[in-house]
Amino acid sequence: MLSAKMAKIILTVYPDLKELKRKYAAKMKKLRSFDYNALGHDAESVFGDYIVTAVTFDALKRFHTTVNAALDLLTEQEKSVIKAEFFDGLERENMIKLLNVNKSGLKYLRTKALKKVQVYVEMLGFTEDDILEYFNEDPYFIEAAEEIEARYEVAKRFLKS
Repeated sequence: MLSAKMAKIILTVYPDLKELKRKYAAKMKKLRSFDYNALGHDAESVFGDYIVTAVTFDALKRFHTTVNAALDLLTEQEKSVIKAEFFDGLERENMIKLLNVNKSGLKYLRTKALKKVQVYVEMLGFTEDDILEYFNEDPYFIEAAEEIEARYEVAKRFLKS
């Protein structure tokens, strides 16, 4: 099963997936263009870049569809928790007010929603190894991983004090 950390990375990058797909589509178009290839770029290098970009683009489209499907399987309340935290960036206190729950209720909903995302994304065909293989060099995913790692570090420091 996907780790909780990977589920958080997925949800952190989710709002940017459409833009990321556009970026890869534009890169593929550029690599296919006559002008780009006529500028003396090494054909073997261009072909290699195109293959890598095309495979990543295809994986990204499948990944986006998979995450959409996983989110559709959540209850409305679970979707609200995910949206509030990962898409809107709300703090816990604001989420409690918005969702009209107490701290333990929020924690329960959040944990349940993240667990479902973990299970559903893997059940729908993406393992953690797949995600790392396809996206480990993409800046969006790297930034999301760093953001999640920073949150863990802040949480660890907070708990130690």
